[in-house]
Parts: sequence; structure tokens; C-alpha cells
Amino acid sequence: MSPGDEALDQLIARHGPLPPDALRQLAVRLVTALAPLHATGSAHGGCIPSRILMTPAGPQLAPPTVLVTGIAPADDIHALGTVLHFAATGLPHTAPHPPEIPDPALRALVLDCLAPHPAARPTAPQLLQRLGQPAAPPPPPYPPTPPPGSRIRGWRGPTALLAGVLAAILGLALGLTYWSTDSAGSSDGSAPSGATRPGGAPNHRTGGFTWSLTKADTGSYVGLWSTPSSVVLGTNSGLTAYNAATGRQLWSWRPPDNGILCNMSHNAPTGVGAFSYGSFVSNPGIEKCDHLQTISLASGKPGWAQPVSLVGSGSTGFPDLTGGASLSIGDGVVTAAFAGPKAREHGSGGLLVADARTGRVRWSADADGTALPGGCQLSGHAQAVLNKVYALANCGSQTTLFSFPGDIDAPAAHSLGSLSDCQGPINTKTISGMMTANATHLLVGCGPPDPGGRLFTVSAATGELRRLDTTGVATGSVASLYGGAYAPVNVLMGGDTLYLPKGRDSTDADHNDGVVAIDLNTGHQRWSSSLPEASSVTLLAPTPSGASGTSGASGASGVEVLAGSADQRFRYTITGPRQAVKGPALTADQAKFFASAGAADGLLAVRAGDYLAVGFPGSHRPDQPVLGVLPPAARHD
Repeated sequence: MSPGDEALDQLIARHGPLPPDALRQLAVRLVTALAPLHATGSAHGGCIPSRILMTPAGPQLAPPTVLVTGIAPADDIHALGTVLHFAATGLPHTAPHPPEIPDPALRALVLDCLAPHPAARPTAPQLLQRLGQPAAPPPPPYPPTPPPGSRIRGWRGPTALLAGVLAAILGLALGLTYWSTDSAGSSDGSAPSGATRPGGAPNHRTGGFTWSLTKADTGSYVGLWSTPSSVVLGTNSGLTAYNAATGRQLWSWRPPDNGILCNMSHNAPTGVGAFSYGSFVSNPGIEKCDHLQTISLASGKPGWAQPVSLVGSGSTGFPDLTGGASLSIGDGVVTAAFAGPKAREHGSGGLLVADARTGRVRWSADADGTALPGGCQLSGHAQAVLNKVYALANCGSQTTLFSFPGDIDAPAAHSLGSLSDCQGPINTKTISGMMTANATHLLVGCGPPDPGGRLFTVSAATGELRRLDTTGVATGSVASLYGGAYAPVNVLMGGDTLYLPKGRDSTDADHNDGVVAIDLNTGHQRWSSSLPEASSVTLLAPTPSGASGTSGASGASGVEVLAGSADQRFRYTITGPRQAVKGPALTADQAKFFASAGAADGLLAVRAGDYLAVGFPGSHRPDQPVLGVLPPAARHD
């Protein structure tokens, strides 16, 4: 759609909140616009939805009609937080309720902007760093000529510099990616209702899926696991397993004391998954994810008699949703974010390692470097593969990958080497790094500018760190929505093969036209394949012979994708260059369902037998899909 020239508040009222990727771009552009003005010591004073004009070329921040006095840049930052909260939810911010923003790093950024005390709010340069952007250019030494049609007239003396900077702001091309939705629905933030009757099937089959669930049914998306016959959906209200073919509820687990589910491990390689849970803390208005547990995907039975605490004695900090960047389970070992005795704030980047079978803590460490040689500091990114633990650390200007034996207490760290060309420091607040894994391989990513900009792998068999050949990969769309809370999108590991989108280096999925397959043992590309008629490709899941939600199969014969144009999309199976089998087209209902959740930029899928379960992390309105199960893809003749 083309919204034309209208204010942000009007656009949100007509079409609903922005999806996460568009929200992030809006944040980047608004902060970029404010930064030069703040560098002069001045404040805008008018950063409100009604004064942000949405045009076909992008949003423009209108200048104040009079010289604003009595306010500071910190006031603009608070206003920015309210704008982003409104753009994400369609609702005004009312403390102490947290903003309903799926991306945890963006959510933390908005919360920091809304800090009650001005001194606690980040500056514009700090926000640009957290958003992975270069510092704003310094203000001009003298006022530039206002652009034609600007309303800045007749300003003289000390106000001239302010006028010039505002004119520059007005002239910025802010390039927001627009979205579309055909679903009308409330944004009242009402509590989720139960999705199923005990032992029953979902209450509706919307969107042309075999069965599906919306946020109103289940709550906000957290993660997905699968077995050969079932799907385990995690939302903020807990974990529920469903029969993949019928949607019948098999078991459910709810956090005690009306708590919340925070994070789920990216996979469950032995049929057991790890998860963190906790409660909402009104001050500072964020999730406190302070308990760790495992669970059987088959039975729903917790693995440990008691959960493990993720807060050390004497700590005043705690893990938050970004702690998902350290949550994983391997063969006998579990890793999780940890707030040790020295932690004084949420999301501090410490690490805890526990025995997967008993829950006994093998070791834990603050992020301050006590667990690592040479003063290196943990970044908050860790994953377990088999019985090894891998963690990213900042060592001065270098980003280094360390490994630890997972089956002994207090092990010595072993450096696997530095990640070349990574721009540090890597941490969960700047969204500048990522880690994920399957049963046999580790995948590491780092910026600039996105967490998937540079990719590395480690094979558990050899322990060697290798850089991957990403020639022709649309690196901007790799992990484009990654924020630590859930697995990265558009990144598929099938045995020893990594599948990535092929195309232009852009966060826009409409610039992807195929798939690149990379050998995780060597780092070399196995093949690259384009779909000539496709202008958009979104990765779904490896094909059945190489995919299992629980087994981590050793081989993969191909990958299933969603591809096509704006008019029509098909399911394809791609197994090599010029080897694409065209499956069924999305029905009109399916296309509408996908579009309502911004699915082109953010979905995660797992295979349960012949069925494909698609999760929608970006859904935040009650009517939007959280899970849709597609039937087996019959070949399209």
C-alpha cells in the first residue's frame, strides 16, 4: 500500500501498529534526525505522532513552529520512547505497563527512553550505537539554506543555528519500509483466552491452515519445538503441545504464581528443551527471567525436581528477555544467562552452565572477565553443542570465541580464535552479534551492520572456527529481526548444511530471489539457486530428510521456501541449482494470514512429520496469527 502524505497517528489509526522491522527502521531514522540537533545542546520539543509526516519517500519530522525553550535533549528522548511505543502498539504509553514490543532489544531501548529520571535516559549517540548505526554527523558550522517550502522564516541571531539544523532534519530521506494488513482487530491488549479445551482441538481454523492460533488464543510468541507428530508452542503464558495433524492439545505447562515464560532454547536435540521463566517487574518495567528448567517434548514433564535460579547471591540485577541469546541445551549440558554477585542491572551478560539431566550447576560467572583469560568479558551470547559450551567475548577491540568442556566443573576456557572483521563490542543491547546451533554445528554472526553480516561456524567434530563464504547472500535479511529472545529468522541449519537467502544485501525480503547452501564443515558454498519468477523468498524449513525438531539429522537434501511476487506466492522445495519443485500456491486466506503478521520479514518454522508449523514472532495484536500449521506440500503440476 502507499499511505500518501499523512501523520503517523493517522496512519496507525487506519492500518494498525508497525511490524518490528519497520519499527526498528523508524527508530533509526528518528534518532538520526534528532542527533544533530542534540549535538548543539538544543531540543526539538515536538517529537509526537501527529508531527511525524508519513510520505511516499519516508517519514519526516516537522520542525517546531516556534523556538522551543525550557526543555532538554533528554525530553526529546522520552518523547521518542512514547512515539515508538505508540507506533508498536497503537496505544499511548501508560506507566508502569510495559510496551508490547516483540523484539526484546527494541523493547529495552524504548523502556530506557521512558526512564522517569532524565539522567537515566540514553543519549542520541548511545541510541544510534545500540541500533547498530554509525554516529550522526556533527552539526553544520553555519546554518544551511532552508529547503524550498520550509516553514522556517525570519529567524535571526542565536536561533539561526537551530533553524538550520531543523531544516536539515526536515530534508532527511528517512526510508521507512511500509507494511500492509487486511486484518482489522482490536489493540486493546486484552488478556489471552485459552486456545483449546482440555484435550480438545483449537477453536478455529482461520487463514486457510490445517489449524491455527492467534495471539488472543494463546498470548505472545516465544518459540517452537517439534517432534515427529507434535508441535510445542511457547507463549508468554506457558508451553503447550499439540497434535500436528489435528491440533488436539496433548499437554500444557504454566509458570507458577501467574508468572511468564521468557525464552526457549533454539532447538531440542534430544527431545528435551530448555526454557527460562519469571515475572514482570514494574520497576524498571521489564521481565525478570530468573528461573531455568527443562521439559520433555513428549510428556510435558519438567526435567528437574526444582528450577535453577539465574540470580546469584548478592546480585541486584537479573536476566531479561535478551538472555535468550545464551539459552541452549546440548548433550548433557544447558546454558543460560546469569546475573552474578557483581550484576547491578538487568541483562548484564553473565553465564550459567548446568547438568542437563539433574539441573546441578556446574559453574557460573559474571560478565566481567573472571571466567576468561586476558580480561576478556562475556558478551551475553552462548550455545551448547553436544557436550561443549561456546561463548562470545569482547577482548579489547577483538571479538573472540571461547569453548568450555560442558561435563566438568570450573573448566578452563579455550580460545578458538578472533572473529575477523567484526565490529565490537558485541553485546545483547546493540544487537550486533548472534549465536545458534543444531545438534552438530555452531553458527556465529556479527556486524557490521547486522548480526548476520559476517558468519562463522564450528563443527563439534573438529572444534575448528571457520568463516563462511557468504558471496551472493542477502546478509541484511539474515537474522534481520534477531534480538536474543528467539532464534534468528532466515537462518536454517539442516545437518551439516546451512541455508541462507540469496539476493541483494538488504533487510527487505523482497530483494531475495533464491537460496545459498553452505557446507558447515568447510565453510564453502555447495550450491546457489535462483527462482527466476520470484522477487521474494522466505526460508521455511529444511526438507524432511534433513530436518527434525528433535533429532538434529546429519544430512539434508534441500530446503522449503515461500517464494513468488507481490501477487502470488508458492511453496517451493529447492535441492540444488535449477532444482526447484514448485508446490501449492498460498490460498487467498493464507496470504491474508501471512500478511497480517508481517510474515515476509519474520517467521520461524519447524517440521512435525509431514506438517509444517509456522510461528509468527512479530504478531502483537490479538487478531494476528501466532501459529499456523500447513498440510504436506503436494507437488504443483
